[in-house]
Amino acid sequence: MKIRTVTSLREFDQLATVWRDITDASGQRSPFVSHDWFASCWRTAGPHRRREVWIVEDAAGPLAIVPLLHSRAWYRRFPSRILQLMHAPGMPTADLPVARAFDEVAVALLDHLQSRRDWDVFVMPGLSTESPTWKAFESAVATRYSWRVANRVRLPYVQLSERDPSLRAMLGGLRGAVASAQSRRSAPVVVEEHRDVDVRGPLFDEIMGVLRPRRHTIAGMPAPSGEEVRRFFRELTPRAASNGWLSLWVLRLGGLIVETEYQLVADGRVHALRRDADQTPPALRLAVFAMVISAVGSLNSSVLSGARVPYAMARDKVFFKVADGIHPKFLTPSRALIFQGVLTSLMALTGTFEELTSLFIFASWIFYGLAVVSLFRLRKTEPQMPRPYRCPGYPIVPGVF
Repeated sequence: MKIRTVTSLREFDQLATVWRDITDASGQRSPFVSHDWFASCWRTAGPHRRREVWIVEDAAGPLAIVPLLHSRAWYRRFPSRILQLMHAPGMPTADLPVARAFDEVAVALLDHLQSRRDWDVFVMPGLSTESPTWKAFESAVATRYSWRVANRVRLPYVQLSERDPSLRAMLGGLRGAVASAQSRRSAPVVVEEHRDVDVRGPLFDEIMGVLRPRRHTIAGMPAPSGEEVRRFFRELTPRAASNGWLSLWVLRLGGLIVETEYQLVADGRVHALRRDADQTPPALRLAVFAMVISAVGSLNSSVLSGARVPYAMARDKVFFKVADGIHPKFLTPSRALIFQGVLTSLMALTGTFEELTSLFIFASWIFYGLAVVSLFRLRKTEPQMPRPYRCPGYPIVPGVF
């Protein structure tokens, strides 16, 4: 056996006929081994990954195709040169088109890997435990490399029987029942199935707007961003529609999309690639808008008061001197304001809005409580201190607080 390498998109596109011959010879009907699937992966892999396809050939011609990606990334907290099977972002499944002789192909690939010096970690994300490719690699790699299963993902699918189309009829009846239902507040609930979607149209943009990034990883690789997943679906959707695979389900509430499920239907199986739900249904969007207005409204007072605390502490020499200083023209604590802005920007990069507000409120209320304690303390130890402003209702009001 010998291995030929393809590195350009033009050569990759020219492999479509050979690719189809190999999958037809092997009986692999899954869309996850098709040329269209890997063409979507190739075109959306990003600028920092080098594409490469290995074509395994014997005397009779090509018998396997191995699409790969090269990248540099942190893997398990170590900087690594990673060589991995080409994989769709965030998709938990993959396989390789192999016509025959799975064991011999696995040995040839491992021999070729051993002759290369441009990788530190070889990753095979998404291979099914039922895949002959996985079983051949598992047997061949045992005595050659140190390896392990990084993690396991359960991927459910529905098996459709040609003799019993009742499942399709049941799904159609369910869709009709939900579509005709009305909520108690007269917001119509509609379920739609789309077998063809224009990726340049408003419907696709609306569907992708519901998509949310996920934090789970596959085989230890970094989780893809939401934009990476959108690019992949934008490339895959017209290919899936032209092959008759696409089944895109949309749930609308009051005319707005609140949930989607992206399915591929092929070879008698329904594969649910991704399900997303809008975290802010219509009934809550007014409350979210009110929260935004409240946050913006409190920003002014936070900036005015927050910067003067480090300024006063720096002036009393109990904080960093960099926060001390008054602007000669505007008479504001300019250095403290800059310090506050830098600190706020750094904090904004370290967590979500919910995490930051929770930390801020938790810390703020500790100091609010200390301020009340100091009020009682000073009233006792310094009763004659001048007090331009006196707390009304003392001691009941601060005590209740």
